[in-house]
Amino acid sequence: MPETQDPLKGRLSDDYRHALRELLAHYEITILSCAYWRNRAPWELETRRCYDSFLLFPVRGTLRLTVDGKRMLVTPGEYLALPDRKEHALALEKGHKHLEQIALHCHIQDRWRRPLLGRFRSPVARLGDAARWHRALADLASIMNADAELGRHWGRTLVLELMAGRLREEKRLTPHDREGDPRIERVLQRMKEELGSPELSVESLAAGVGLTATQVRKLFRRETGQSPKQYLHRQRLERAVHLLRHSTQSIKQIALECGFATDNYFHLVFRAAFGVTPGDFSRREML
Repeated sequence: MPETQDPLKGRLSDDYRHALRELLAHYEITILSCAYWRNRAPWELETRRCYDSFLLFPVRGTLRLTVDGKRMLVTPGEYLALPDRKEHALALEKGHKHLEQIALHCHIQDRWRRPLLGRFRSPVARLGDAARWHRALADLASIMNADAELGRHWGRTLVLELMAGRLREEKRLTPHDREGDPRIERVLQRMKEELGSPELSVESLAAGVGLTATQVRKLFRRETGQSPKQYLHRQRLERAVHLLRHSTQSIKQIALECGFATDNYFHLVFRAAFGVTPGDFSRREML
């Protein structure tokens, strides 16, 4: 019996395909933590800002969110998704005695460090098949406690699926306030390529794009919210963390590969950033 393949034309909109392509090609997901919390009334988080993107999934009880001067509810069939540094306050809604929630902290950013979650229309979204998601996220919280590296890998997969589903609902991402400066994009690319060079400087980066060092500092801060020095420092530390987790290189080799002039200096800045030495961090990750 002859068969005809159905190409399913028109099933997905051009806007959705474009947004999905942008998510996959331009955004990097880094999982920081995932925890399952049990609380009793009264429960409240006063106004705060999280350094990272914050995903919160009420499993039992309804949350009251205050953000941008507005109040809204987050039920167990929904989830909260706030971009980096978004001011907000949370409380258990009146009439609810118990709260169970899963809190996931991560970064979902493009090359400019612009958070994806700021491009959705609302901080509250519907959670399709909430029971399945609650099971998967509870499993993730458990795995993060037992094997953080495995948890980070699996967490990226879950967040990617969650964001793709969110795009399916909204069809498109809202535009950025403005496009990135192509000259600073070239500076970022060169930083990535020459991360291991301790000779990399603002002056040499500026010369490569035909600007003065002062102009680069000003544009760079406008585009990324950080100075070139701060950004490069963070990139080197993130690279060092990756190597400490995944390579068998010595601490000295990692320090040099990440652009730190000496391993002593690497120890100082790593401990200042993470509260432990590179050696202690490496041993802890192997447990």
